[in-house]
Amino acid sequence: MPSMTKIAPPDTSIGAYELSPEAAKAALEEVQVIREKILFSLSVYKFLNASMLQVALGTANSPNVWRKVLDELKSDGLVVEESITLTSPRDYTKAYNVIHLAENAFTPPVVVAAN
Repeated sequence: MPSMTKIAPPDTSIGAYELSPEAAKAALEEVQVIREKILFSLSVYKFLNASMLQVALGTANSPNVWRKVLDELKSDGLVVEESITLTSPRDYTKAYNVIHLAENAFTPPVVVAAN
């Protein structure tokens, strides 16, 4: 009986197929468009969470794609994503992830006690 060797699946981060020069150029242009949309959205809406950023980018853009672009912007130091915990006036504590441009420091709001 012949031995069976398990073959690893193709690396999907670069795709299973070689791209034509035109397709590669279109893919790079799309990444640039998403990059510009993220930076523009964060310049208009100073502080967003991931769901709000998804709406700003358009629901046709897959999070699998724009998350990688966001991670690149974070590693370039242009964008910051931070987790904060806030307590509401009714003592309800919740964690939030806030995405913002590095130049816009996030200051948590001052919570006033409920009457």
